[in-house]
This record gives sequence, C-alpha cells and structure tokens, in this order.
Amino acid sequence: MANRSREEVRRAREEKVKKAKRQLLMGIIAGVVLVAVIVVIAVSCSKKSSKKDNKKGESTTEQVAETYDVSITPVVSNVLGQVSLTWEADANATSYVIYRSDSEDGEYAEVGNSTSAEYTDSSAKKRKTYFYEIQAVKGEGESAVKSNMSTAVKAYVLPKTPKIAIAGECYVVGIDTWAKDKFPEGTLIMGTEGATTYKLINESNYTHNGSNVTALERIAIYKPDIVYFLVGMNEAANGNAPDTIANFQTIVDKLKSVKENIKVVVMAVSPTGKTSSLNIPTVDKRNEFNKSYSGFAETNDNCYFCDYCECIQDEEGYLTPEADGGDGCHWTMQATTAVADYMNQWASETIYAGN
Repeated sequence: MANRSREEVRRAREEKVKKAKRQLLMGIIAGVVLVAVIVVIAVSCSKKSSKKDNKKGESTTEQVAETYDVSITPVVSNVLGQVSLTWEADANATSYVIYRSDSEDGEYAEVGNSTSAEYTDSSAKKRKTYFYEIQAVKGEGESAVKSNMSTAVKAYVLPKTPKIAIAGECYVVGIDTWAKDKFPEGTLIMGTEGATTYKLINESNYTHNGSNVTALERIAIYKPDIVYFLVGMNEAANGNAPDTIANFQTIVDKLKSVKENIKVVVMAVSPTGKTSSLNIPTVDKRNEFNKSYSGFAETNDNCYFCDYCECIQDEEGYLTPEADGGDGCHWTMQATTAVADYMNQWASETIYAGN
C-alpha cells in the first residue's frame, strides 16, 4: 500500500508539471497574439494619422518634418479657356505646389507644380468657379521643407471665345453698322434710337421665335457670358440718376437669375459736343450719371463700369471734332470703331484677366 501511495504521488507530481508547462505555453502564445494585435492597431493608427496630416498643404507622396512662413498672394491673370496665376516669387523657394478646390472652404487637391512664380491650369473647365492656393517648397527630396499655404484666390473660367451681347441706344446702332466685326461672330447687338433703361425692361421692340420680347428678355434668352449696356444719354438729359440706377438693378437681378456668373458692364454716358441741336445733358449732369454708374458697379458682384470717354473726348470733356457726328451727340464711324477697340482692350485688362 505504501509503495502504491508513493507511485501515485509521483504520478500526481508529473501531472502537475505537465499542466504547468501547458499553462506556460498557452501564456506565451497569448502574449505573442497580444503583441501582434498591438502592432496591427499601431500601424492602422499610424496610417490614419498620416491620412489626416495629408490635408491641403501636405504632399500626397512625402511628409515633411517642418514648415516655414512665407507670404504669397496669387493673382489671376487670365480666365479665357484656362486659368493663369502669377505671384511674387519667394527668394528661398525652389518650386511651388498649386492646389485647387471647387469652394473656398472645401478640400484642396494638388493640381500642379511650378519652378517659377506662375502657373496655368489648362484642365480648368469653362463656366466653372475655382479657388487656388499656392505653397512654396524649399529644397528637394526628403530634405524639402514646405511653406504655409497662401491666401485663396477665386477664378471663374470663361470660354475661350465668350458669348457677348451689346444693348442700348443710338451708339449701339452705330456699332452694329460699323464695328460688329470687332466682336466675336454671333455677338447679339441690340440698338434702338431713343432707348432708355426703362424701355429695355418694358418695351417689346425685339422678336424671338415669332414672339415679341423686350431687350432684357432677349438677352436673358441668349444667356451671354458678358453683356454691355451703352445707354443713358436720353436719361441724363431728361431724367435723374437714381431712377436709372434702379432700372439697372432690375436688369442685373433678372440676368443673374438666369445666369449667376454673367458679367454686366455699364458703359459711361457719352460725352457730347460743346453745342448741339439736340436735347443733350450738361457735362455736370453726365458726370453725375457716370459717378452713379461707377458706384452701382462697385456694389454689385460681377458688375463693371467701363469709362471709354477718354478715347473720344477732348481735355474739356467734349467730343473731339473727329468723334462728333455733326449734331453734338452722335458719333462718327471713327469714334464708333475707337470705342469698340477700347471695349475689347478694356475687357482684356479686366474681365478676361479675372478682375
């Protein structure tokens, strides 16, 4: 019995040793699994953190450890069929990264790079608004350091050949007669003797598809990219500026309701001769109207004031002899073509330049 008891004790001890070894092995396996899980979680978190850091201002291909401060203000220089940007070069920059977004506060994606302080976005789509930001890069490769982001700049892309409409009084009749070849083929030109802003809104002097329509309705149907209004001589002679401005507001509101980004150009009231057989405004009255026109343009988005008068008036503010059609009011062919050329040059420096 004693020998059997010792045997049983021996076997019990062996069983305990085996059990301890099994527990130790299971503990080791569990520890390995736990370490693996921790590693996977750490890698996953690292990737997420990398993606979060990879917002606007961070390259999609490499991370930089530091940034440097720089002041860059991009300027839009062309919006005809593409967007051209320029900015003042940073002395420390070896290159620049250009970012683009559909909205000012949206996500900015890298759209290109440049080694000079200019960039042209040829992938921009016409009649679409974009926002751009620039980032300077100092150095190359892994040692490259990127700057802070520039301020955002807005650009609305016009077609390479914009649709244009010109509406107004007798001077527009002259453009249709003598200078329509100065504008793109298909330009809508609507001139009427004695036209006023009120008549443009309310009188059905035009037709479209067999129906009588007002000038404003016809322009809205045409949906131009740019519309010029050359009107105000009759109103400056017989009316007052606030009424004309109220009519212009009605015109602009209507056109923007059918085409949000339409460019509306209010052209100056024409200078006149020193004497005239017609009912013309005084120089002071004309200046009052033009000041009101300029103020109206400044307070309405996508509205412009085009003061072309310098190309047909003398130092005293009257029509030059070459521009005076003989009655102190109407233009000669020479004056009409000069104004048309001025309009195109002015547009290239303002609207087409993204201003």
